[in-house]
Amino acid sequence: MGVRQFEAAGFVVRKPSLTDGCANIVELSDQAWELLPKVKAAWLQLAEETVSGLSSTHLDQLSSALSDLAANLTRMGGFG
Repeated sequence: MGVRQFEAAGFVVRKPSLTDGCANIVELSDQAWELLPKVKAAWLQLAEETVSGLSSTHLDQLSSALSDLAANLTRMGGFG
C-alpha cells in the first residue's frame, strides 16, 4: 500500500514542508493515532499466540535463524 492509498483511507496527511517548497511532510492522521493502540494490541496477541507452546530453546533457535536471514538480506542489499 502506498502513501496515496493510506491518505485516501484517512491514515496519513500530507503537509507542505516549511523549508523545502518541493517536499511534503507525511504524518499519521488523528484517525491513525487513535487506531494505533488497537493495532499494537493485535500484533502483541498474534505474537504471543504464534510462539505459544515453543520452548525457550526453540525460540532461541528461531531468533538466531531470523538474525541470520536478516544479515543475509542486508548483505544482498535488500535492507539496511
